[in-house]
Amino acid sequence: MGIAEKLKATSLLTLTDKAANIRPSPRQTSARRGNPNELEVMLTEYIAKVYRELTARRSSAATQLPQRTSMLSGCGPTDGTIDEYQSRRLTFRRGNNVISWAINKIAIIAIAAVVVLGVTGCSGKSGSSQATPQQSSTAGPSGTIALPKKTVGILNIAQADPSAAAFQAAAVDAIQALGWDYVAVDTAGDASKMASGMMSLVNQKVDAILDLSCDTPQITQGLDAAKSANIPVVSFGSWLHSSPNLLAEVAPSELTLESLLDYYIISAMGGFNSSGKIFLLTRTTGLTMPIRQGQLETTLKALMPDVEIVGEHSVNEASFASDVMSATRAALAADPDINVIWAGKANYANPASQAVDQAGLHGKVTIVTYYSTDQNLDLLRKGEISAIADFSIPQNAWTAVDVLAQYFGKQQMPTWLSQFSALPLQYSLITQGNVPPEGQPYTYPVDAKQYFLEKWRQEFSNVQ
Repeated sequence: MGIAEKLKATSLLTLTDKAANIRPSPRQTSARRGNPNELEVMLTEYIAKVYRELTARRSSAATQLPQRTSMLSGCGPTDGTIDEYQSRRLTFRRGNNVISWAINKIAIIAIAAVVVLGVTGCSGKSGSSQATPQQSSTAGPSGTIALPKKTVGILNIAQADPSAAAFQAAAVDAIQALGWDYVAVDTAGDASKMASGMMSLVNQKVDAILDLSCDTPQITQGLDAAKSANIPVVSFGSWLHSSPNLLAEVAPSELTLESLLDYYIISAMGGFNSSGKIFLLTRTTGLTMPIRQGQLETTLKALMPDVEIVGEHSVNEASFASDVMSATRAALAADPDINVIWAGKANYANPASQAVDQAGLHGKVTIVTYYSTDQNLDLLRKGEISAIADFSIPQNAWTAVDVLAQYFGKQQMPTWLSQFSALPLQYSLITQGNVPPEGQPYTYPVDAKQYFLEKWRQEFSNVQ
């Protein structure tokens, strides 16, 4: 049974994004500028289209679970031309600041590539299964390549962050499955430690570096040094500012991820053109938060113009828990009619929930966030938060390691299309209706670890 069939078998809202699994470095492809107004219209039109389709089906989901995948023409890796997969730049103006980020054309419409089943209140739970990888047309006979021994450095933005810890754990698992060694550096969210940590890995003469969400402006010197030493650097976990010194960026589509929460927020507030108030917990550094927040604001402006963003707070990461609690308490005291709190980072949800409880507004304020960490799943089970936009963290990490395996084992450079056919990144909206039982993680239809182990056994003679 192929991946498409496995995905059809799930009883959850699950997205598969073939266009955002890997974003190549600028030295492999250059960005084309698109018309921001045109792209903004495309984005909101497709969000509206998906919302209408899901809303129409939700009423019948309780009695009938149609197992089908709705894919838009042109989304598949073999449809259209390579030009369709080039990145574009989308610009939004917020106040006096212009925020600009690269998106790819297909990522805009990836929200319509869904398994359309019950979104809220569905009773099905996710199931894990193994897909059969297809042998690459560029590979030799099965298992004839001996993969050389390597040591991989991991530059982790903050191991204390549960989502970052999950990314690193999955990456270590994949590295060790190849018989490789690893060295990890925890930067604890400190820009100076990111810079020194990157240089430390280069000076240790590791064979490759996995950059876990440490943005490129913070590690410019280390990236230059890695390039001079012929050490390939692959980023994963989140989008970074572009750098010609990255071999590849293995990043989720933040547009796809945010679309899940946009859909839920629209539903929670009563549908199109409803009114309401929303408070944003955000941050100004990096690309991830501006992308998510920019899309949220665009969606609200286009589809729910009467929803008011009553405030936003840029969180101090060094003391995020106390800062989030203080900011949320202040916002709720100033306006107790806030309907939704958008926790733009996974670890903001818990302190925001505590502040809502202290204000006596539990059950009246909806909190939405990202990533199915153990803590967030527990909050969801208890009804402290309402929705989690998620993607397969293990799959993202194993894909990043696979880029290095192909690079060292086959001297294969990553391209836009080379990885899309391997395993499309899996996304899901998790609510109380499909949260797993206590003590169990959220799992996806295709087990990334089993998939890549089978793939590597076919390709490399020394992978067990």
